[in-house]
Amino acid sequence: MMKSTVAIAVAGIVLSGCVATGPSGPSQRPAPGPTFAEGNWNQGGLASYVFGNGSFVGTAADTGNKVADGTYRYVNNNTIQISSYSSVQQKTIVANCLLVAGGTLMNCTNDSGLNFSLTRA
Repeated sequence: MMKSTVAIAVAGIVLSGCVATGPSGPSQRPAPGPTFAEGNWNQGGLASYVFGNGSFVGTAADTGNKVADGTYRYVNNNTIQISSYSSVQQKTIVANCLLVAGGTLMNCTNDSGLNFSLTRA
């Protein structure tokens, strides 16, 4: 009788740690990150770019041929870093782009010091 009482007591202690609980309050999702680069951008009359989900593709305005593709990441709330393979230059280019003009323009500088701008389409 003593062994079964001890076994029941031990089982009760073990099972007392298994308590199902429901939601404990509002979801603690992280705040959404910046998304300003998503969408269509133009580089003057030279090329158009489509940015989405961390990747992009650029096509020539005159021929529609792909001129670049790559990835981008958000550095902060108004800056992205682009890593692009240029089909024209046959090399990878890294550029930092700063969002300006109320969200309609990104001013960029590549790793060679060349400046260029992208305008929201």
